[in-house]
Formats: sequence, structure tokens, C-alpha cells
Amino acid sequence: MSRARLLLVGNGMTGDRLLEELERRGGLERYDVTVVGDEIHGAYSRILLSEVLAGAEAETIVSKPASWYDERGVTLISGRMVDRLDRDRRVAVLEGGDEVPYDVAVLALGANAIILPIPGIDPASGVLPGGVHVFRTLADCLVLRAEVDPSRGRRSAAVVGGGLLGLELAKTLADQGHRVSLVHPFETLMNTQLDRIGGDILRTHVEAAGIEVVVGMTSGLRGDPVEAIELEDGRVIDVETVVLAVGARPRVDLARRSGLEVDKGILIDDWLRTSDGNVYAIGDCAQHEGAGFGLVAPGWDQALVLADLLTGDRAARYRGSTTYARLKAAGVEVASLGMLEPERDDDDVVQVIQERRGVYRKLVIRDGRLAGAIAVGDPDAGALLVGMLDRGLPLPENPVDIFCSPAAHAGAGPALEVEVCTCNHVAEPEILAAIDDGCSTVADLKRVTKAGTGCGSCTGALARLIHDHAPASDAAGAGWPRPPDLVGAAPAG
Repeated sequence: MSRARLLLVGNGMTGDRLLEELERRGGLERYDVTVVGDEIHGAYSRILLSEVLAGAEAETIVSKPASWYDERGVTLISGRMVDRLDRDRRVAVLEGGDEVPYDVAVLALGANAIILPIPGIDPASGVLPGGVHVFRTLADCLVLRAEVDPSRGRRSAAVVGGGLLGLELAKTLADQGHRVSLVHPFETLMNTQLDRIGGDILRTHVEAAGIEVVVGMTSGLRGDPVEAIELEDGRVIDVETVVLAVGARPRVDLARRSGLEVDKGILIDDWLRTSDGNVYAIGDCAQHEGAGFGLVAPGWDQALVLADLLTGDRAARYRGSTTYARLKAAGVEVASLGMLEPERDDDDVVQVIQERRGVYRKLVIRDGRLAGAIAVGDPDAGALLVGMLDRGLPLPENPVDIFCSPAAHAGAGPALEVEVCTCNHVAEPEILAAIDDGCSTVADLKRVTKAGTGCGSCTGALARLIHDHAPASDAAGAGWPRPPDLVGAAPAG
């Protein structure tokens, strides 16, 4: 009997995860799988592009080289894009006219970097002035890396956008010795994830790293190649390189050309189906119950549910994802989850500020349980807070105790099983078991447990666990410094 034909359009991190989950469930034997991706590479970790910008080989972030697809009988069509789906014939029409038949199609198209519509830039043409870059793909990264290669001398650079990506880029460029200005239109850095105090604490860390923070709205660019960036208040910053890091928009053009229902993203239901029951959408391109996430973890949640559905689990449903960000911004641990401000009169707020240490913790409490939290500069708080929010555990009578005593984490109940890697839902006992079985480096733990292969923010925690629990000879041989030296050492992401 012939196998059903499964077409995966998009080969980013969400599509990559879907392939892994299908393989784990025997789905690659059940389906004749074709993957179409517009990049010339196999799947790679987009979140680790900053490591390549810093000098790492591109191959180190590739999760699926061409051989992976060949060995599993998956057809990879790279460097091509689907123009539209002919849904009546169930055929994907590629640019150039070639056709790929399908029985089931999955759109994992991701998002496109936003290009500012300001004087000096023509977003419609897609052509940027010399020295102006976006940072979304491996190709983007390699072009920027060639320009800012430290061997060519010190450059003046402006990164436009004070979100996670902008902070990551600014830190990488500053570490290479370039003079960097971070231009952000709001007083608060990472303003969608942090409150004013958290943003101020983060800004202190960023400026201590030698990065100039400039608050103002960009109004235009001068020159081609670029010579300066102009702000609406009249200020001018002389630059040789500009990187636009102002967010991304879901890629919906293919869906629109194919007659699928689209809002900001491609509309999907709890079964991850689009308006065509034979076409699914997951990841950054999808919109579920009015929400699009733009984060790795929700896309991976959707990939797990879809893999279940495609391999016969009729009970599987996608019920949304907990919105949280746990990351390393400009070398500083940041966690943001749930409500950032009280919404009811009986909501309580606890804030702890250690100004000299550059540490800030905020808890939003409802009915004795965590409803939201912010932590800046605390490398251990993120996993703890995510675990408490996800499980709805009661807080101790003095909520600050959760940062002081492990025994207080669960109140009167059993000890909290801390989820070290929130992207892959890997708890501390699984990490410790892998260390007991011989894992003595972070690379070992990533390979065995998948921890650290998502956003990368838990890499420092993995290193600390190795230091604390691996046999002395292995830990010493792994070359990991003592825990205090690890703050800021994990890859951004």
C-alpha cells in the first residue's frame, strides 16, 4: 500500500522539531515526506546565529545536514519556495512552475524581519543601502559577519531595536571591539517583557558592557553606504553599520495566495488546521485564538501536538502555550512570565531590588499563587518561576523565601522538580541522571537530553550542574569554571 504524501513547507526550527517528533513516533515510515525550504541549508538553530556572528563555524548550529534527510528517505528541496497551493488538486506549485503533490501539507513558514519604512530605506524593493542589515537567516548573519570582521578594524555600529535580538546583536558587536549604539524608541529595554524597574536594571548591565543606549525614534538614514542614522528629535549618530532588529511579521503571503484564511497570522484551530482541513500551520506563521507567539517554545508545543495527530492520536489538541521568556539578554539572565502587573484589586506584588548587584525580582501573586514574575540578573530564578507558574503551586507565607531556601519552593507539598530547560521540558532529575550516566560536558547533555538545544538560555545552568554533580576528574576535564564565573557565559538566546 502506498504511503500518504506529507509536504512540509518551511525548514526552520518548528519544521525541524516536527520532523524529529514524527521520527520518534514512526511517522517517517508512515508518510512519504517532502520538505521545501527557501534557504540552501538543512535545518539550523536560528536562535544561535549570534554565535556564528561571533566567529563560530556555521556548521555548528546546523541540526540537520543534507545527509540526515537522505538517510531517512525524506526528500529535501532547498533553495526553493512554494508560490501557492493548488488545493483542489492538492499540489504545491513552486516558483518556476514545478509541482509537488501532497495529501497533507504543513506550513511552518516562520516570519520575516521587519524593515523600517523610513527615508533611506525602500521596504518594497527589499534592497537595503550598503552597510544596513537585517538579521534573520544564516545568509544575513554571514554577510554581516564579513562586514564587521574585527580584522578589518573597529567600526561604529547602530543596532535599532532594544528587544532580545537587538540586545544580543549589540553585545556581540561590542565584544568584538566595535563602538555600538543601541537605539530604542522606548525608555524601557525589552519593554514587552519587562517593567520600568526591570528595564532600568537591564540597561545598567548593558551600559556596563560598553554599549551606548540611545532612546529615540529613528526617522531616517543618510548615505549609501550608510553614514549616519537620524532620530526624530534631530540627533544624528555617525555609523558605518546599521542592523535593524525591530521585530518580525508572520509569513502569510503563501497562505493568502492559496485562499486560506489569514489575519495577522494563518488562522488555525485546536487541531492546528487551517481553513482547509488538509493543510496545517504551526510556529511563527500561525495564529491560534487571536494569539501569535513569535517564540520557539510555542512552535515546538504545536509541533508535538501535530506529530501526535498525524500519527493517529485523535485525542491530541493544542490548547495554547504559556507565554514566558527565559533568556540571556546582553549576557544578563532575564525571565518574564505571565502577568507583569496586577490586574485585580486583590492581586499582590512583591519586588526585591539589589541595586549594587544589578538583580531585580518581581512576583505578581493571585490567591496565594504565582500569576506572573520578572527576574533580571538572577541565573537560577527562571526555571524556578516557570515551574511554579506552570504547576500552580502555592507560595510560602513569605513569598521571598522561594529565592532563599529550596525547601520553601513547594510550601507544605513535595519538593519542586525544577524544569531546567523550559523549551524541551527537561527537569533537573533527568539532567542529573544523564550526568550519573557519564555526561561530563554541556555538549553531552544537549545530545542526550535535548536540554539547551532550544533558546540556549539554560546552558549556564547545565554547566553549573556538571560542576556540582559530575565526578571531580570529569568536571575538571570539562574545563568549566566555578559557578560564579558562569554568569554571562551562556550563549545568548
